[in-house]
Amino acid sequence: MTTKNPLEIPEILAQIGKHIPMWTPTAFEDYSFHPRDMFSCVLVSRNFRKTLLPILWYTFDERSMSTVPVDIIRKYTPYFRVHYNYGYRQQNYPTNNRESCTGLIELTIAWEYGFLDWNYTEYIKKNPGLRLLEGKFNAVHTDVFSNLRQLNHLRIHLEDKDQESHRQLLQPISNTLESLRISSDVGPLGLRGLVFPNLKELEPNLPHAQDLQDLLQGCPHLEAIIDDSSPMRCTHLIDCLKAEVCPALKSLRSNVYYDLVEDFAEVFESRSGLQDLQLHLVTSNARFVNAINHHASSLTRLSIQQMETGSIRVVPFVLKIIGICGRLKDVSVGGLNKAIDSLISKDNWRNVDALESLTLQGRTMSLHGNDIRMSKRVVTRSNLSELPINDWKRSPGTRTGLNTMYLISLFQIVQGFSSLRTVTVNTEVFKRV
Repeated sequence: MTTKNPLEIPEILAQIGKHIPMWTPTAFEDYSFHPRDMFSCVLVSRNFRKTLLPILWYTFDERSMSTVPVDIIRKYTPYFRVHYNYGYRQQNYPTNNRESCTGLIELTIAWEYGFLDWNYTEYIKKNPGLRLLEGKFNAVHTDVFSNLRQLNHLRIHLEDKDQESHRQLLQPISNTLESLRISSDVGPLGLRGLVFPNLKELEPNLPHAQDLQDLLQGCPHLEAIIDDSSPMRCTHLIDCLKAEVCPALKSLRSNVYYDLVEDFAEVFESRSGLQDLQLHLVTSNARFVNAINHHASSLTRLSIQQMETGSIRVVPFVLKIIGICGRLKDVSVGGLNKAIDSLISKDNWRNVDALESLTLQGRTMSLHGNDIRMSKRVVTRSNLSELPINDWKRSPGTRTGLNTMYLISLFQIVQGFSSLRTVTVNTEVFKRV
């Protein structure tokens, strides 16, 4: 039996490629492509170039790589495994005149790209190994997923009123999907009867309550729901959860609007075993907090973001939650601003030694009187080592400076959190070494 070269395995190539500096973070939390870095790598030697080519061209992003000459793209198309923003370069690289690519595992269609063009549907059909797909689809595409036997992750926007076409479109991949992001501006979609036996994560944004109900009823093993929709659509989700669908639900991310606090409390009270809550709050009350604390024995991840200024509204409730839930490993808070002192005080935690990751977000955070924005000397990569926080290392890609005294105060406190390994302050990530 012939042993396969590890460098021929896509997953291994992806891990190696992460260490080659071809992509640099931008101010918009995106990545820009630096061909000079790539060229310097491939010029080392002929053998090195031959080995690196599958790594260097593993990912092709039409938006970030918009200046790469078309002849170079054509030459290296067979190496593509991940293709982002397909169709973005339609003007200078028409989709009807491209080299064939058959080894993709991820594909996203540029949202600016007209979804009535047949070229990208044929592109999908030529890549039966796709595991992630994102794009817009309508009634003319009913057979586009028919040969996708490994598709695990789908992000789809439906733009047609033909209910039968939606069932025909989704049926071939219903058994393999593990995560689904589905949105639409029309409806009803006619999803009743579709069953997704292996779906674990769902992100719905559907205007009709019946569509959401039909979808949830077809996901018997769903563990996570992500809902960032409007108050009306959020109400649809609450009504479904009250009906006790998704008995295996462990994770919920949602916006908690003024009029829905009591409804969410009722949902939390009626369930058990929630492990992950990520909530955007406007306000809270005692019943809501007690309902969350009903899951104190199982809750390991908590994220609470204040949706409006005036953090005093939710601070007492956050402190009550961390004071009762003793298994929290990952905590993220945003918009609490002046309350950071209380949040990271060890005395307010039920079990601070369980905490492994802490994230603080806010524009006006202060700690021991030190404002995050006010400093004559901000922290940069060059002077970070001068601070008395030698047990912590900044992750690469940092783009903004922080108040020096704020960081010193922060790390002096969290130094006593024995299991803490990661601290994130806005976009800056620090790891314990």
